[in-house]
Amino acid sequence: MANEEKRFYGVQFHPEVTHTRQGMRMLERFVRDICQCEALWTPAKIIDDAVERIRQQVGDDKVILGLSGGVDSSVTAMLLHRAIGKNLTCVFVDNGLLRLNEAQQGDGDVRRPLWSEHCSR
Repeated sequence: MANEEKRFYGVQFHPEVTHTRQGMRMLERFVRDICQCEALWTPAKIIDDAVERIRQQVGDDKVILGLSGGVDSSVTAMLLHRAIGKNLTCVFVDNGLLRLNEAQQGDGDVRRPLWSEHCSR
């Protein structure tokens, strides 16, 4: 599917999934050959850019982050910590949906690098 005039392109399948043969190759060719994008993005560059944007937005302010122990809040916490260091306070919230002893383990994993406080319901 395409709208050449607006330069919109789409597919009606999932080239990114593992069972699509040559899916990643299709995406790579689309990005590099059709869109003519350079492969400047790396995981390290993405992290560095996110940290810099956080620094610009937060400045010298302090941030309190509710931390559930899930991937989203954990990644957010680590990015914030890299960007603003001790100006971040994480509050680990035990929502009652974690596995047995997961709150205690997660709290210890987070407390060491991020200086979190533990709150339970």
